[in-house]
Amino acid sequence: MLQEKWNLSKQYGVFTTPVAFLIDENGVIAEDVAVGRDPIVALADRGLAMKASAR
Repeated sequence: MLQEKWNLSKQYGVFTTPVAFLIDENGVIAEDVAVGRDPIVALADRGLAMKASAR
């Protein structure tokens, strides 16, 4: 998701980039925010593992 005029940053209190959130199938944030390249890649890997285990 891309934000417009810092709307999401204001809502979640995160004012740095890049950041990522792992959102579950219910639209709920499943883990703490990941900040920076390596933590974002690790978060994406965990998200893929969660999706695979849900099958």
